[in-house]
Amino acid sequence: GIMFLNPDHWDVKYHLTLNLFTAAAESACALSDAALVQSFTDVVLAHSRNLDDRLPAVYFTVKSLKESRNLRLCIDCASEVLKQLGEDVSVVFNTPSKESIESLNNLLLRKTTDDSVIALGHCTQRRAEFVMRLYHELNYVYYVFDQTRLLAISLRMVSLTFEIGLTDTSSLAFANYGVELIARGYLIGSRLGTVALKLAENSKYISYVIAAVKQYNLWVIEPLHAIAESHLVGFYSGKRVGDEFSSSLNFCLHLSTSFHCGKNLIQIKNSLSEYIVQLLENSQQWFLPQSAMLYWLIVELIEGPNFDLTEHNPLILNENGVMLFAASARHLELDIFIDGCKLMRSFLFRRDMTSCDGVLDRVVNATCQL
Repeated sequence: GIMFLNPDHWDVKYHLTLNLFTAAAESACALSDAALVQSFTDVVLAHSRNLDDRLPAVYFTVKSLKESRNLRLCIDCASEVLKQLGEDVSVVFNTPSKESIESLNNLLLRKTTDDSVIALGHCTQRRAEFVMRLYHELNYVYYVFDQTRLLAISLRMVSLTFEIGLTDTSSLAFANYGVELIARGYLIGSRLGTVALKLAENSKYISYVIAAVKQYNLWVIEPLHAIAESHLVGFYSGKRVGDEFSSSLNFCLHLSTSFHCGKNLIQIKNSLSEYIVQLLENSQQWFLPQSAMLYWLIVELIEGPNFDLTEHNPLILNENGVMLFAASARHLELDIFIDGCKLMRSFLFRRDMTSCDGVLDRVVNATCQL
């Protein structure tokens, strides 16, 4: 489409040109090509007439930075745009007081029945929709970067929903805030998870909402086998709406939850091997570390600690033939993830727990949702 445009297209066909370059940035984002997204966004920034015209392309830049794990730049870019949209991020990112949490929870107790949520009405402010989207991307990033910010971001998203009405991203607000409440012992979080699932029905965010609500919220009341199957539903839902990132997240959670609840190790290993190869082929960096770590843990459980690397898929080894990620410096989150996997499997089969000494203490003492 861009190739058919005339040389003076930004002057003669402004809106058509803007839509084409924005769509190209979105397509490049879906392909996990951050450099290509930036190249289309740079053109939009150079020719767009106002902030509203720039917002979609800039949003796809933020999203692509997140998916390529360029976290610091993603935070800086999103924060700058939020400031331009009137958000005081220095205040928003402060840890909310217990009083503000209790106040919002009391409001939620009155407002989160099916009828009252629908009665909120729909937001007609285009900028507000992008504010919500940007906060959601930051919620993803801070899960890895600094989890102490998650409560503040999700609380702001829910507060905005009550101020401006429902948007396409309101289901994300209820899902994220519900997760934070459950982690802090507020049982209303389960209700918010159910509300989020209802709001997300037939929306493009259904895959992410299933992942967040089922894995970090409704696990309190649902059996692990059911949660593993729910993640498969989330995987196919993401494929259907073109949300490759959340689809991949659900499949990763499906495999790890299947491991936790005692599914056949060989089947999980084979599925993980295929999944990791797909991640590498599609340049999806986000889920590679935990998937590779879980793969090698399962190999060790099946074959023993002295297994032969050469008998496994060479694509899951680095150029020196060493296990992908396992030999590199590991993040605390990864260490706790893999130790947690060992611990749950040991509980499940009543095995010797000595190899997991201190795991629970580390989880309690770390600023980590696991």
